[in-house]
Amino acid sequence: MKAALYDGSRRIMVDTKRDICLTSGSTVPPASSDVQVFGKDLYLHENPHKNRQFYFHIRPLGMTGKDRVVPVSPVMAERYLLQRGITCTEFPATNAVLRLYEWGYGIAEEF
Repeated sequence: MKAALYDGSRRIMVDTKRDICLTSGSTVPPASSDVQVFGKDLYLHENPHKNRQFYFHIRPLGMTGKDRVVPVSPVMAERYLLQRGITCTEFPATNAVLRLYEWGYGIAEEF
């Protein structure tokens, strides 16, 4: 899916077929047709100047609907990955946050 993201006044063209998929959500439609469920994938887009942009690709499962692309800050992308138990060396503060999780804190702000 190709789409345009806007970061302030900057327009960024993203493509889910070419960008790096960091996590992929469920692809199984729900058993009940009364419930609308969405799959959420986290992507990393790098332009030729090595600027990075994280974004979610949100897609409906089961029922028809429209795919959406939502920009995400690097901090939110890191937290999303940590909630799923995934660590990434692209984030410099990951070691400190991981230590807090090991001590039993749910989020870094609790410390």
